Amino acid sequence: MVIYGLGYGGGIAKYDGTYFTNYYEKNILVNSGLWSMTLDTKGLLWIGTIYGVFTFDGKVFTPFEIPEGKVDLRKGVSTTKMIHCIMEDSKGTMWFATNGGAYAYDGKTLTNFSEKEGLYSNFVNTIIEDKNGYYWFATGSGLSRYDGISFTNITENLEHKKGIEHLIEDQDGNIWFAVQGLGIYKYDGKNFTNYHTDQGLQGHSTFEIYQDLQGRLWFVGFKGAYRMDGNTFVNVNRTGPW
Repeated sequence: MVIYGLGYGGGIAKYDGTYFTNYYEKNILVNSGLWSMTLDTKGLLWIGTIYGVFTFDGKVFTPFEIPEGKVDLRKGVSTTKMIHCIMEDSKGTMWFATNGGAYAYDGKTLTNFSEKEGLYSNFVNTIIEDKNGYYWFATGSGLSRYDGISFTNITENLEHKKGIEHLIEDQDGNIWFAVQGLGIYKYDGKNFTNYHTDQGLQGHSTFEIYQDLQGRLWFVGFKGAYRMDGNTFVNVNRTGPW
């Protein structure tokens, strides 16, 4: 068993089930440069950093050029080459969330999707593909969905529109996303449900959402880790409750 995808302050690590092998590349994986990683179906590791995209075949780091965007002044860390998220879709196309919109690479052509095409904002934080083949984009201004032809701004009618940091699709097809300062939203395709401090979620920012193999939803933010239990959040630390 070989596992890539362990990032830390000094680089990346590969775990083979027994040992860790550390990889370090000056000016690429240091100084908090590492931001996102995805291992594609061909075994190539894609690395998103504050300096752009790099691929790693187990031996050599190779730059993958993506046009520069703009600095997002609302974030504490932001560069014109920032890569927030890398995702491989069901067709094998690689997607990149940048400060210049979203980019899709099909192995030959790099295509940009931006505000010109209807994307909510060029500051893209997360991209996912749902079970129906639609693409969802968490951006600095709201949530967009792309059906392969056009964009729909899903959160356009929400009372509060702020930057969306992260999103997932759960096993039932609901879209969950985190809104800065406003907690968590669930979108079932028609209605939005908001979860915040009244349900036990603490802190103003959630930057990761996961669903485990048991179907439980987990949320990680500045105030720690939370697991959803019914309609409330349970704070989880090293002693549980698991």
